Amino acid sequence: MRNRCPEKLPLLLLLFFVALAGGTAGQTPATTAPDPVPGQTHATKSDHGQGRGSPSQSAVDAVRVFYARIIRYQPVGIPYGRAKKALWPLLSKRLAQELDSLQACGGDYYRRYGEILRKNQYKPSIPWMEDGLFSGPNEAATPMRFSILSSKAVGENRTDVHLGFTYKQTYCCGYPASYDHYEGVVTVILENNRWVVDDFVALDVTPQMRLSDGYAECKGGEWVGRPEESH
Repeated sequence: MRNRCPEKLPLLLLLFFVALAGGTAGQTPATTAPDPVPGQTHATKSDHGQGRGSPSQSAVDAVRVFYARIIRYQPVGIPYGRAKKALWPLLSKRLAQELDSLQACGGDYYRRYGEILRKNQYKPSIPWMEDGLFSGPNEAATPMRFSILSSKAVGENRTDVHLGFTYKQTYCCGYPASYDHYEGVVTVILENNRWVVDDFVALDVTPQMRLSDGYAECKGGEWVGRPEESH
């Protein structure tokens, strides 16, 4: 039996192949993995070693979301306004209450000494005023980028995530920018079936102080002053 020539294929069969080719051309390409969150470098190899559905990976994901907002708003001192609205839902109940108490303490300080500060142009002595509570003091308070270096479970429902921060210092007159690097550890806990931020410690300062240690200048939302001032 002789083979049919292509030009003699039935018209309906030709239309079928044309329609099939057109459908393939119209298909959308497969989606690719999303880019990292702005301000975040790619995950480290150890980070990819976590299982997608594991509690540790969920903890790391929560840290990514939280620090993407830190990079966006760069809060210095107690977050307020839009920064507070964005960050508070990602905090543990304990930490949110602690920061609310510190905010009330700062308000009490200004009620007591605000007029003196204005008249004499004194700088306020609130210890956290220029700190990034979740990144570190001084330049570390306003990082431009963060990276997740490692994570470690420190309990059934508690994980420490080791972070790196990059600060960009710009100069005038055509001088190139310089970059400083800082590190810290954020602690997340499982609360109401979701991972939330519960603590932070900067690793580049001495002595190291965890956020949960609080401040001796405050007690119950009131300013009690520095310990040495009471003597």
